[in-house]
Amino acid sequence: MKEITIITISGILAILLIGLFSGCMILEAAPNYTTTLPFPPGNYANRASDAVLNNPNIEGVLLSARWRNIETSKGKYNWSALDNKINTIAKARKKVVLNVMSCGVNVPDWIINDPEVETFEFLDVMKHHPTYNKSFKAPVYWDEKYLSEKQKFINKLGKRYANNPAVVGVMISFVGTFTNDWYIPRDKYKKGDSLAEQELLNRGYSTDRMFEVGKRTIDMWAKAFPTQALKLPIGKSIPDSNNTMTSLAERIINYAYSKYPNRFYAQINALSTIITKANSPKVQNAPPHRIYYFFKLLSQHPRHIGFQMTSSVTKYPTRVDNAGICPVSDSKCIMGKTIETALTYEPYFIEYWYEDIENPELQDILRDVSAILKKVKR
Repeated sequence: MKEITIITISGILAILLIGLFSGCMILEAAPNYTTTLPFPPGNYANRASDAVLNNPNIEGVLLSARWRNIETSKGKYNWSALDNKINTIAKARKKVVLNVMSCGVNVPDWIINDPEVETFEFLDVMKHHPTYNKSFKAPVYWDEKYLSEKQKFINKLGKRYANNPAVVGVMISFVGTFTNDWYIPRDKYKKGDSLAEQELLNRGYSTDRMFEVGKRTIDMWAKAFPTQALKLPIGKSIPDSNNTMTSLAERIINYAYSKYPNRFYAQINALSTIITKANSPKVQNAPPHRIYYFFKLLSQHPRHIGFQMTSSVTKYPTRVDNAGICPVSDSKCIMGKTIETALTYEPYFIEYWYEDIENPELQDILRDVSAILKKVKR
C-alpha cells in the first residue's frame, strides 16, 4: 500500500494521493490562506488524550464543558476542571478552542427551574445517545431571562480566558440542544402525538425571532472574546411562513461573515462518505430547502469554513461510511474518501474524534492533511 505523497512545486503545494485503497484519488493544489488570528489552520481533536497531545499533526483541541457544571448556582463558579484541562493542553504546546455548551440540556437547573423562565419539553430521539428516549426540559431559545444570564456567564468566561494565549477560538451556539451542534428538536413529544416542533411554534418560534437571538448570541461571544476565532456549526431549522429549513442558517452566517469577516468560521459537523464535492451539481444546484444547500453555503466561503467528522471512523465505521463505498470497517478507506471530499471545499480546519487520532493506520492521512491545511501565507 502506497503512502500519500506531497510535492512542492514553485511554492505551490500539489497533492497526489495514490492507493489509499483500491483505485486512486487526485486532489487539486492546496489554496493559499490568509489570517491575522492566533487561530492556526490544521487538524483539531475533540479530546486531549496523551496520544492527541503528543501527535505533531494536531494543532489543538476542541475543549468541551457545560455551563451547568461550571455555574451550578447563580453567581457561584467552579473553574477548576476547565483550568486544569487548558493548562494541560497549553503545556503540550497545543491550542484550545473552547466549546462551552450553553443551550438546551447544558443550561443550569437554577435557570430551567426558575418560574419566570419559559421552557419547552422534548425527547432525545438520537439512538446513539446514552440519554436516548429520555425527556428533557430547556428554556425556549429567545427567553429574555435565560439570555441575560447566558450573557453574564459568557462575560465571565471571557474575563477568565480571553487573554490566555492558548485559547484561540470559541464555539458559538444559540440553537444547541444536547451539544453545541445546531439541533432544534422536531420529533415526537413525549406527552402524546404532538411534536416538540409544534410546541415551539405555539410558544412563539419564528425564523425572524431566532435570527435576532442568533445575532445577539454571536455578538456576546465576539465581545467577550475579542481576538478569538468564532466558530458556528450550522444545520436545519423549523420552516415557517416563507422560510425554509435552511433560511435561518443562511441569514445568520451572512450576518456573521459581514460583521466579523476576519474571524468567523461556519462549519458542518457531519463529514461522511455520502458528502459530495464542492463543485458537484448536487451541491451547486441545491435549492434552499435541501440538505446540500448547507454545503453550497460553505462552498461560498473557502478558507473561512471548517468541518467535523460525524463520528469516529475507528469506533463507528458504518456511521461515517453511510454511502457504503468502502470495505466493511476499513477505517483508512473511510477516512481517505471523506477527507478527499472535504478538501474540495478549501476548509481552514478539520476536527476529528480522538479515537481516530490515536489510530496508527490513519497517521499518514493526518500528516498529509495537516501539511495541506497549514500551508498558509501570513
